[in-house]
Amino acid sequence: MLAQRAVKIHSLSEKLKAATGTRLREIPVPVVVGVSGGAFSGKKTFCRELRNVLDSEGIIFLPEAFYRSSPPIARDSEGFPLNIPLVEPNEFDSSMLALHLEGLSSGAPVLVPNYDWERGCRGSTWHVITPAPIIVVEGEFLFEDPAVFNRLDFKIFVDTPLESRVERLIAMEGAQKNLPKGWGEKEVRERLLFMNELYVEPRRRLADAFVSGEGPFDASLYELGARILDEVFSRCR
Repeated sequence: MLAQRAVKIHSLSEKLKAATGTRLREIPVPVVVGVSGGAFSGKKTFCRELRNVLDSEGIIFLPEAFYRSSPPIARDSEGFPLNIPLVEPNEFDSSMLALHLEGLSSGAPVLVPNYDWERGCRGSTWHVITPAPIIVVEGEFLFEDPAVFNRLDFKIFVDTPLESRVERLIAMEGAQKNLPKGWGEKEVRERLLFMNELYVEPRRRLADAFVSGEGPFDASLYELGARILDEVFSRCR
């Protein structure tokens, strides 16, 4: 069944060319796909797999490129952080993202900063992203700013239970010693729950498609991939 769906997706690309004489890379207005969800919900993984399903006919914005430079993380005498360094909405530069989406949608290349994650700031180098028929952008606060939200043709929410996100955060940040000393499951859950109730749940209702962040994405990938390419097809009629 999944193989049949994959064939269907790639055949849409061929049908587009046959019906309109237009290749995917030549569509007049790109389709913008926004993928949101809580911290450690699996957004990046879903975006990467969606891009593969779409035969790499898209681009993925990494949210690190649109972080503002933030002050250094406060640490204790042993080097442990005093709190979990989760991102707040004001640290996400939605204005820059909105301008970049506007530029790409009009067919212009954009200059994107490289984010230095170790130092918690924008680096001194930039890279160029050229327009593509399908733009995939992911981030925890995509639905926060109307200037970004209103440019999204698809609004996908990766829905992952809090407990699973707690486990992932502990496994990743704990291994990298990015958790405060003495913090365990209880403290991590309370911190994520606070962020979840404040920022994630109020924006969840704005999504028009939901994907489970647990288990394989296969069924959701092919269904959404087909819908996205159908939208591309409609813009070339």
